[in-house]
Amino acid sequence: MKTALFSGIVLWVFASCSFDAERFIEENSILEEAPEVNKNLECYSCMAKDGIELEICDHLDGTYTLYHGDLEKPLTEDDLEGHSAKDFVGIGCQLENLEL
Repeated sequence: MKTALFSGIVLWVFASCSFDAERFIEENSILEEAPEVNKNLECYSCMAKDGIELEICDHLDGTYTLYHGDLEKPLTEDDLEGHSAKDFVGIGCQLENLEL
């Protein structure tokens, strides 16, 4: 008898906690208050054959920046010669001699 009573009390406590949590979420609209996230930069990198990281960042407006050590070079879509930014940096990392 005590076991059945104890089990009933435990189930009642868990059920009431679950309903309280659901009610709290509904009343406070937690998900609706999340800040809007804007993506304005997308970067890809790899290790070049000279041992220095090569990275390209897409500014999502048709412009890019290529980084290699201390060197920084602005690029446009035309400079990528029809490749995606990810593919462009991948190709650069396969080259024996990078000429920026």
